[in-house]
Amino acid sequence: MRWWPDSSRRSGTRPAFDRTPSYIDERYELGDLGRGPKASAANARSFREIFPDLTVQILETVQQGTRVAAWMRLSGTQQEVFRGHPPSRRHATWDEVGFFTVEGDKIVAGRYLADMFSLRKALGIISATMQ
Repeated sequence: MRWWPDSSRRSGTRPAFDRTPSYIDERYELGDLGRGPKASAANARSFREIFPDLTVQILETVQQGTRVAAWMRLSGTQQEVFRGHPPSRRHATWDEVGFFTVEGDKIVAGRYLADMFSLRKALGIISATMQ
């Protein structure tokens, strides 16, 4: 798929978070963070600060017309405050699913669903015995 950055597609590699992504359209909205490639890059950089060893593995993609779904596995060690929780120095692995609308070679819209339970459990934010 042309729209996904090649550096993210290989297992065990991470996206190039240090530059503004060329595959994000100006219409791509990130809520309070703004819109477009610069907002996307800033969001990714802040996540990279929290999880400096972050890896993103693309497990599966499905495309139908302009719609793309991607199942991703993320893995990293929390080194900074995450959503108000102090650094745990723990390693976590969690899955996310992204649903994107693509026009040409640009993502114009996206939604993400993350397995926050597994992430919070691995970081010690919630009890491992909690069900």
